[in-house]
Amino acid sequence: RFILKVDFTVYNRWGKKVYHYIGQAGNDNDPKAIYINWDGRDEKGRELATAVYYYVAEVTRDVVNPDEKIKVYKGWVHLVR
Repeated sequence: RFILKVDFTVYNRWGKKVYHYIGQAGNDNDPKAIYINWDGRDEKGRELATAVYYYVAEVTRDVVNPDEKIKVYKGWVHLVR
């Protein structure tokens, strides 16, 4: 309820962007738009190969301190088919 926006990007091991998603709270058409629900497919809907991928999630939050409004999460995910 404190999340306003999610900007989620997945990169392959060579740094090429393979998936990008932006979800915004308050979207009446999709109330769960801020949830990251990546299914291991690229932006064209094709299944990605089994590999290790790097992700960056920039989360905009509704907080009092403006310095803490945007939080960036980074890490690795191992996609197994």
